[in-house]
Amino acid sequence: MAAITVTDIKTKIDAQKAEILAEKGKENIRVEELDRLYTYIDLNEEKTYASTVAKVFNIEVPNGTLEAAAIALIDDEVNVLNTLAQTGTATVAWTIAAYNAAVAGDYTATGVVTLPVNWVGAVANLTATVTVLAA
Repeated sequence: MAAITVTDIKTKIDAQKAEILAEKGKENIRVEELDRLYTYIDLNEEKTYASTVAKVFNIEVPNGTLEAAAIALIDDEVNVLNTLAQTGTATVAWTIAAYNAAVAGDYTATGVVTLPVNWVGAVANLTATVTVLAA
């Protein structure tokens, strides 16, 4: 079954409007409702829904690296793919829970994604591993 596009929907709306108008505006209220629907589609057509983010974020830092410096090494932008198979660039704000610059080991960073303008939907937080190397 083929996907229905916005153009398909608009074509059907136009056909219904023409049919109603051919009846000399017998049900003028229906034409107004169809016009409102058409406007709604126009306003929402440009919005796209984020569906996936794909990238791996793992870094190593020397012992003693401050948290802000470690975060600065993690990419703060990612490519996102929407439901229309279009790509965009989203920003990421990172935090590192329980980070200790003086203790070697792996720390989990959490990235909160902000979608591009006019995109809607939710993207799960990203994670990265920040490894503090032994002194």
